[in-house]
Amino acid sequence: MGKVSLDSSILYTVATQGVQYTNLGDTFDYNVALSYAFVGMARNNLFVGSNNSSWTGILELNGQWQDRQKTAGLTDPNSGSNIIYLSPGIRYSGGKNWNTALSLGTPIVKNINGYQTPPDYRVTYRFVVAF
Repeated sequence: MGKVSLDSSILYTVATQGVQYTNLGDTFDYNVALSYAFVGMARNNLFVGSNNSSWTGILELNGQWQDRQKTAGLTDPNSGSNIIYLSPGIRYSGGKNWNTALSLGTPIVKNINGYQTPPDYRVTYRFVVAF
């Protein structure tokens, strides 16, 4: 969309029973990102060669739901959560086949079960190379 790009992703991970009859719980990750190209046009994820902007500002919503843990059929009441982060960041595209990004996420929704340490922030760094 010109200087602006809208991206999203979802990932569901199924946890299966491990040693000592433990299941750490399924997870569901969901993300939406709005990017703004400071110079040139926003990159097109389908065509790696279209990185026409070296610097891009990013604003993301990153969510993760995690099911409760179970051990030997007993559910841990101090496990499981749904957390949504607001994550502003910046991306640098150094060429047609690589980019790097940094974002700082602040939780805006913290639904955690039982007694757990709630998150204060998260830092995400990415280095991407396309072959």
